[in-house]
Amino acid sequence: MKNLTVLMIAYMVLFFSCEHRNVKTAINPLNDSIIGIVKQQNIESQNSIDSLSLDKILKDALEIANLNISKEKFIKKYDVVQEKYTVSVEINFGYQFSRVKPHLIIRRNQ
Repeated sequence: MKNLTVLMIAYMVLFFSCEHRNVKTAINPLNDSIIGIVKQQNIESQNSIDSLSLDKILKDALEIANLNISKEKFIKKYDVVQEKYTVSVEINFGYQFSRVKPHLIIRRNQ
């Protein structure tokens, strides 16, 4: 009788300790990969737009530097406001690293 009671308690503990979880058994890797591809395309599209904006800012800075190339030293700082952010631009032209050849430094910071 004692063994039967111990056996019944062991079965009850085992039965109630096993938790039944609601686990998805069907995983559709095709849906996951399609969602991943769409997200990647959105990121690449946004990066392309950002790089085009930054490219235009650089071209504008080069035009400003070209207009002032005859000066021995030229420094200009300005901000360009984009849709999402502001880009600080600094143009620095002069004899930065050498006394023989002038250098042009353009910094763009978001």
